[in-house]
Amino acid sequence: MTKIAIDAMKGERNAPTGAHATRERHQTLTIALHWITVLLVVTQFTLAILHDQVSDAEARRSVLTAHRSVGILIGLLVIGCV
Repeated sequence: MTKIAIDAMKGERNAPTGAHATRERHQTLTIALHWITVLLVVTQFTLAILHDQVSDAEARRSVLTAHRSVGILIGLLVIGCV
């Protein structure tokens, strides 16, 4: 456990504040994975809406394939983070 976590469990308030505290609590990789996941979820919603708007059968099939692929990628990312 980190000193910050131990201090928090003890109820001490001398933990660092500001941007430096965020860096100590959350690793850069964790923050990057968070924002990648956010972008992928937004992409999923966009593809779902686009699928309903497109009338060409070939384009709909391509959008649906992309939607499924991004969904699998999100699933793998979530499973990999656990």
